[in-house]
Amino acid sequence: MFENTEFYKHALTKLKPLMDFELKHANDLEHLVKAVIKAVEDDKPKHNYRVKNSRLIGTLELIPDKLVDAIYKIILS
Repeated sequence: MFENTEFYKHALTKLKPLMDFELKHANDLEHLVKAVIKAVEDDKPKHNYRVKNSRLIGTLELIPDKLVDAIYKIILS
C-alpha cells in the first residue's frame, strides 16, 4: 500500500503504527457481516451503522470531532 501511493505516503507512514495496532486487535468479522446484512435488509436503513470497534477507536468516538481532527493533525505534522 505504501509503495503504490504518491499522494498519501506521508500520512500512511505516520499512521502505520495505529493501523497495525487496529488490525492486530480487530474484532471478529461476524460483527461487520451482521451490520452489512442489517443495512441491506432494513426497510429504512440508517446512514451509519456502528460496528464493534477496538477500545482505542471507541474512545475516539467519545471525543468531539474537532478535537480528534486536531489530534490527527498533531500526529501527521
